[in-house]
Amino acid sequence: MAGLAIVTGLTQYLRDVRSEMKKVVWPSRPELVASTIIVIVTVLFFSVYIAGLDALFAEGVNLIATAFGAKGT
Repeated sequence: MAGLAIVTGLTQYLRDVRSEMKKVVWPSRPELVASTIIVIVTVLFFSVYIAGLDALFAEGVNLIATAFGAKGT
């Protein structure tokens, strides 16, 4: 009997999903392309920014280590 309840529940779930997917307003192709470009540019900007901070902090750590007698890398 439990197997029937699982099948019934799954069937109802899939009907609900299908119903909700019909309500979705999908973006147009130009909106999708514009959003994708914005995401790519943003990711590239923050990647360069974080890489710059990483290099700056690494250099700062090397300067501090060298000032205290450790060999820099």
